[in-house]
Formats: sequence, structure tokens, C-alpha cells
Amino acid sequence: MRSILLGWFSVCLPLVGEKLSDHIPLSSQIGGEEEGVFHQAQGANDGVLVLNATNGFFDKGKIRAVGQKTGQEHDKNLIKASFDDLQFLPGKNDATARWYLWAEKAGEVKVSIRWGEGFKSLVDGDTWILSGKDGKVSHEFDGRGQPLEITLPVRVGKQTIEFRRDGDHKTTTSVKSLTLSGDHVEHLKLLRARWRPAAIHTRYGATGCEEPVMWVFESRSACEVSSYSPMTTGFGYFGATFGAGRRAAGEVNFSMWAVSQKAGKDNLPPLADMPHLLATGNPEAEFSGFGHEGAGVKIRNWTPYAHQPGSVIQALRVENNGIYHTYYGYLFDEREKRWVLYAMGNKIPKKNAPAKVRATSFCEVPGPPQVERTGDLERVIERRGWLFDGEGKMFPVDQMATKARYQNHGISMSDDHWFQMKTGGLDFREVPGKVTSDFKHPLPEYLKPEAFKQLYELPTNIGKSEVGQVTGNSATITYPVKKAGTRATGVLWFGAVDGITFVPRKFHGTERGRMSEDLFSKDRVWSFQTPEKEMKNGKNLFSLGGLKPGTKYFYRLFVKNERGKCWASESDSFTTN
Repeated sequence: MRSILLGWFSVCLPLVGEKLSDHIPLSSQIGGEEEGVFHQAQGANDGVLVLNATNGFFDKGKIRAVGQKTGQEHDKNLIKASFDDLQFLPGKNDATARWYLWAEKAGEVKVSIRWGEGFKSLVDGDTWILSGKDGKVSHEFDGRGQPLEITLPVRVGKQTIEFRRDGDHKTTTSVKSLTLSGDHVEHLKLLRARWRPAAIHTRYGATGCEEPVMWVFESRSACEVSSYSPMTTGFGYFGATFGAGRRAAGEVNFSMWAVSQKAGKDNLPPLADMPHLLATGNPEAEFSGFGHEGAGVKIRNWTPYAHQPGSVIQALRVENNGIYHTYYGYLFDEREKRWVLYAMGNKIPKKNAPAKVRATSFCEVPGPPQVERTGDLERVIERRGWLFDGEGKMFPVDQMATKARYQNHGISMSDDHWFQMKTGGLDFREVPGKVTSDFKHPLPEYLKPEAFKQLYELPTNIGKSEVGQVTGNSATITYPVKKAGTRATGVLWFGAVDGITFVPRKFHGTERGRMSEDLFSKDRVWSFQTPEKEMKNGKNLFSLGGLKPGTKYFYRLFVKNERGKCWASESDSFTTN
């Protein structure tokens, strides 16, 4: 005999019932337990309420939904696919699937459990718990899969059903559904929400600063589950992911969008129009790319928040440099108490767009419905910030806006005067379009003068090049360098095509077989490079040989030192004799 615990109501497993319809009528709205809160709810059909792999939630990485099919029309706003089974994966501790009920009155229901394909009996040591908030009742079974009829108590209001496999198991077990039946089922509703939280978008502002050229934001998570909430910019995203435990997960994203995956080979932007990275504050970081929804460039091989701090402090400023807007993204290292350049890059703005930074953000949880199913868990991100105008004057952020609507979103102020954005969960409410605050935070250490001036530092300073002697097959180039830095080396890249800051490299996994392979093909990157040489303060000479007569060549210097790596601000050219 093996004990199977079903607690809130508790039952014993396994239960094998007849095949029942998975159809649930279209959702309706019902009032919640708090004023102003309502829920999306679905009732029973044909006297049963079926909890299955499509309408439930579960722990990411421990359970997955399998048997994917086209979703039901009535579910399309919640989940676009339907699934046959929940697969509890081997080697995962305490894997939990969740559903939520609303009861109009107290009573009792019956439960039966249908196991997935191939189930014969449970493995020795398997312990399953079906739980809610009202205690546990245990039942024993002999593992031969005989049907049992279990009576379960139901209380008034909202309640959670958790179906959990305890311990670390070496087998995979699939569950098809939990079916609730009995006379009381007509008084139950299944509460629904999108499989993962829909993104909430917010905009921050500061009275008196209509066209900021720089912002500084500190962000923190106020929930125990992961979320992605970068700042959105004129070039793409700049921000970090938060993991469980309200701490930064480690990675930072500075992604400059170039083109959609739908663009096609015949619609590649000219190289001069491509966004491109110019510098980073880590000599081991890679100037790489991405290739999922779109394609572009980003920093890789750097995990600034491996120590998982409690908040992410970042700054972004912009300058107008000819046809480009140049963006400088910095992170504050609270351990070293200094700002570090994460990425610098160029982006061609929209026609006549002023050089200013956007102070906007979103919060979402990425992932497809077969692996990411945590839409029942609310995400809360909190921020405080400051905007700066072109004269360097600082303005505290005093307002946050979003789309006003009924949704499981929210914007508000925390008790300590940080702006809050919320998404996910089962509670829907009227979301205000704007919140304001006149609270002035004390000046943090990262905005004090000694720290603030670091927001204008680069790994090195590369001056304007000079072309020396040119023959039919050779040329000399001189670059002046200030603050070359410790262990500074340089490479001069050159070729008949101006490769901007793109060099031959291995494609990242998201880029292979996609638009990135065309964007950064061998005829759109630098062709040649000089041997790496030591760089010094002052003039640095490079000699080029093996050139073709009567040919125009482009070139650009790349310098690396202990403080990072940096390209010259622009390419130059010469023509051989």
C-alpha cells in the first residue's frame, strides 16, 4: 500500500474515470472578495468541472504540458493551444500544478483523477498531494488503479487546488485531468487567467523635463517569482531579469533592433544604416547579436549581476552625432561603488526625431505555454528615477502612466514611495491611467558628484586618424589615443567594404538559420585585420600591405584594455595608387 495525500480536500490516487468532455463554457465575470476586484470564471458543463493541462498553471522546469493541439476558440485570449497531459518530470523536487476555484456556497464535491498515456501503477515511494488551504485527509490505495469515489469539502469564495508530486523522482508521470462532479458542482467556477502574464507597459515622467537626454533608474522586484522588465529605448531594450527571491538573476540585455525576421534577404538595410555597438566596459564581453522575433546586435558573455543584488541601477544617455544617435548605457556596481559602461552604440533615428531618451518600460514573463505557465502569480516591479535635461539639470520622476482599462494589471505607489507596476494573477480590476508622487528621495550615492562624472567615461579615447604614405599596394595609418589604459592592444580592421563595427564571428543559437546570417554575411563584415599590437598614449602607427592598386579601402581601429573595448567613432578611407 502507498499513501497518497489529498489535502484541502484530500484523496487517494490513482483514480481512473471515464473519458469526460474538456469543454468549459465561455468565461464570465464575477465579483471577488475585495472591493473593486473581479475574476474571469468558467462554470461546469454536463455536471462536471474538468481541471486539465490547458486550464491550469504549474511550476516551470518541473512540469510540462504535452500533446499540443489547436486551442479552443473560447480560450484564444487565455491560451492559444490545448494540451492532453501534464507531464511531471523526473529529477524534480516537489513539482506542483495549480487550479483556482470560486464557490458560491459551501458544500461537497467528488473528484476523480485520470492518468495520462502509459500509466500502469505508481512507483514505490511516490507521494502525491492534492491540497488547498483547509487541511488534509489521507487515503491509501494498493497501486492497481482501481476507481475510488472521494468526497471533498468546498468552502465559500476563492480557493486553490494544488496537485503536487513530493520528493525527487526518477520517473516521468503524466496526468490528464482532475474531474469534479456531484450536485454541488453547479455552484463552482474555475477561475481563469492568461497562461503567462500579459505585458504591462508604463511611461515615466518628470515635471519640467519634457526632452530628457539622460535618465537614471533603480529597479527592484517586489514578488517572489521571476519576471523580465527592461527599460524600452529608441534602439531596443536595456535592462535585467529578476529571478525568484526578489533578486536580479544575473544577465543584462542591451539589444539594438535592426530588422524583423519577416524582412527577407532583399530588404536588408545598408550597412551604414545598421545599428552597431561601439564600446563595452568588460574586455571579455562579446559584440554579438540576436535573432528571435527580429535581428540585431547585443552584448554577450558578461553577467554583471552574477552576485544577484537586490536592485538594478542603470543609466542611459544619448548624444546627436551626425546621422546617428549615440546611446551610452551604464550599470552601477554597488560593491565597487562606481558606474561601469555596459554598452555604447549608434542608431539612426526616425526622421527629425530629437536626441532624447525614452523613459518607458514593460513587465512580462517570456515563454511558450507548454513550459511557462505561471500567469496565476502576480509580478510586481518597483522603480524610482531621475531625468536630466540638455543642461544637466536633474528632475525626480514624479509620475507613471499606463493604459487605463480593466485588466489583471496595476500601477500604484509603494509604502516607501517607489512606483509600482503589476501584471498577472487572478484578480482583475480597473487600472488607473496615471499615478503621481511629490515625494523627494534623498540623493543616493550613485548620483553624488564623484560617481556621477563616471557616466561620461569610456574605456579609452580614440582620436581622428591620419593617412600616411600610400602606394599601389601599401598604406600607413596613424591613430592618436588618449588614456590607452593598462595592457592596451589594438587591431586595425580594413577592406573594400566599410564593415562599420561588424567582424567575422560565430552566430549565437538564436541567429542560426535566420536573418542574422544575411545581415552579417561575409560580404557585410570587415575582410582583413592587422596583427594585434600594443597601444600607447599618443600616436600609434599601423602598416597595411598586400593591397590592390586603384582600390578604395575603408578602415577602423579597435582597442582593448583592462577597462573594456572600444571602436573608433567612425570609419575612414583612402585609395591606393
